[in-house]
Amino acid sequence: MESTRPEPIEVSGNKYSHQVSERGSRRPQLEDGSSSSCHQSQPLPEQVNDGFYKFYEPDAATLDIFFFHGLEFIKNLCTYALNKKEKSVGGSDMSMFLDSIRAFFFYATPHLGIEGIEAPVEDEGPLLKWMQVLNSESARLHQAFSELWRARSYPWTIFGLGEVELEKSQSLMVPKVTVGVDVLVAEVLGKHLRNHRFVGFSGLGGVGKTTLAKIIFNKVCAKFEFTCFVEEIKLISGTKTEIKRKIWKKMCHHGRPVQSLNESSRDGWYQVVGKSMFLVFDDIEDHRHTDLLQEIADSNGMDESRFLLTSQDTQSLRGCEDDVHIIPLDHLDDEDAKKLFTTYAFPNQEPPESFEGVIQEIVVGCGGLPLTLEVLGKYLRSERKDEVWAEIPIALRKCEDIADLEQRVWAKLKLSYDKFPGDEVKNIFLDIACFFILDRYDLPWRANDAMKAWSVTNRIAHNHVKLLEERSLLKVSHYKHHEGFDYMTRFHLHEHVKTIAMIIHGRRLM
Repeated sequence: MESTRPEPIEVSGNKYSHQVSERGSRRPQLEDGSSSSCHQSQPLPEQVNDGFYKFYEPDAATLDIFFFHGLEFIKNLCTYALNKKEKSVGGSDMSMFLDSIRAFFFYATPHLGIEGIEAPVEDEGPLLKWMQVLNSESARLHQAFSELWRARSYPWTIFGLGEVELEKSQSLMVPKVTVGVDVLVAEVLGKHLRNHRFVGFSGLGGVGKTTLAKIIFNKVCAKFEFTCFVEEIKLISGTKTEIKRKIWKKMCHHGRPVQSLNESSRDGWYQVVGKSMFLVFDDIEDHRHTDLLQEIADSNGMDESRFLLTSQDTQSLRGCEDDVHIIPLDHLDDEDAKKLFTTYAFPNQEPPESFEGVIQEIVVGCGGLPLTLEVLGKYLRSERKDEVWAEIPIALRKCEDIADLEQRVWAKLKLSYDKFPGDEVKNIFLDIACFFILDRYDLPWRANDAMKAWSVTNRIAHNHVKLLEERSLLKVSHYKHHEGFDYMTRFHLHEHVKTIAMIIHGRRLM
């Protein structure tokens, strides 16, 4: 069939000038002076290169607007620019590009992937398999873009239709790399949460319980009217009424935070009666938490509501009166552990063959714990000296002499802390762990408050915080305030990492 596509027009210079009509609208004017209209054939815009067309270029402009088809171009462009900037390859140009961006507008794009694809179905065809790959890649790309925006504090405003507002207020940060969880996530979504109101994850700290719970929360939260992820519930102090009030202030309704309560107002939980709810209690410690969750579930009275729990103690999960489906999480096997470690230690490249032996020793020494593999992998990412790598297996073997399992894990994680040069980064780490994350459910400290305090004596404190993030000893996230649209950056530490800081701090005081 003969193509009806018009031949491209060779353009030199700007093809358009603009003429303002009596009604104030602008109509393109061609070079011969005639005005174009919807009844006339329009000339093609200037083609700058294979993928870029210029529609209009005024004499003086303060704002450029670019149109991209699909998420890959603009989001990949931003992450590519950051990578070039950090490697100082054309750094000044890349810095100018990222700092010059003012806003994004996404039009009906599936930022979080496509719902319903992950669940196992019968007779999977090639199209569904391709969509699953596309879904996973879109979610990964969006996560990288979101973390770039949040962690770097670029002054970007994001508008859009569809998932953008929901993502900002509800989506939880999860590690960029996860290994060995896809099958389990599919089983939980497609089977366990359909057949049980209560589902629990049990296992040693650092095995990935919280990460798994966050992945599931991100995938299902849009399907429920009320949602809440209560991280480290054992840290919430007070009476049962006070704890419920603090949890309520973290609750979202259709992705937006509920209005905060005055101290004299009645308990806001009455609003969830008969409404679908997805509630996660992370890191429960004893029956007080399961009793509270059971009370909330009973008062909700909705069969479609679901409740997710995590705990290091399997018996604590059995405290609910309802039948709890408990899923024990074990260490990663050697193959998955090696894959996770090398992904962090050698991003975007294959490990050198000369490192094969020491990699295997480190993987075995980490005992299959994802947190330890991530922390040590990120530490060794910037180290390529044989003697530096050779030190780690020796240190890991010394940790095996510690009888207590949890103390053994702390000692392995502390290896990354010990390798920080000087005391400035270590002191900031201890400040965060011992001061700036206290009372997180009452009066959480903003990260910029901490930065102001450090800046008095340390002008490069932001670089130290960045280094802590890069080694996975610290996470920084943004939350939407219930009274406005201001995003506050907060510090987060894994419970094991926080314990290390408390131990070090205690020794310094002795």
